[in-house]
Amino acid sequence: MFVLPAAILMQLGKGPDSDSASGLGIMAFGALGLACSTLIVILAIQCLFLMTLSRCLARCARRNRTIEPGQVWLNLIPLFNLYWMYVTVTKVAESLENEFRDRGLHRKGETYARGIGLGYWGCMIGTQIIGIIPFVNMVSPLLAAAVAVLWILYWVKIAGYAKRLDQDGGDDDRDRDEEERDDLEDDDR
Repeated sequence: MFVLPAAILMQLGKGPDSDSASGLGIMAFGALGLACSTLIVILAIQCLFLMTLSRCLARCARRNRTIEPGQVWLNLIPLFNLYWMYVTVTKVAESLENEFRDRGLHRKGETYARGIGLGYWGCMIGTQIIGIIPFVNMVSPLLAAAVAVLWILYWVKIAGYAKRLDQDGGDDDRDRDEEERDDLEDDDR
């Protein structure tokens, strides 16, 4: 596993100025290692976020869902996620609204994190667009900070809705359609 990097470092060390060459090689591998580690951490955090969305949707009855829990994982596809996050935010909000209305827990004026989620999505898109425009891209770090704040707020809100759904408990038969309920009743007789 470490044979190839070691061989490259040994080759770098055989040049006319071996101290500077090996130092550059070590710095390059260090930078690569740091970049890979950062990418892994970001991916892990993204997976935890998507798991929260998926579990929240799983707490909703099938009839109330406008998106299936597994579909949130499509947000891991690069570039496609720029569109799919919009779909995810709107469909999660619709599903939560349907579920809370169905359970009689809906509060007037409740948006189910739609505004925060769309703000997160809009800033995320803005960061991508502004990031490629020369000179204007200087505001990109400000938008990136807004993305991070809105993302965390959205995540916390969705986790809160999932907790409220857990506390209510719901009806055990709410995921079953009429045919499944009739079959269960027939089995009980």
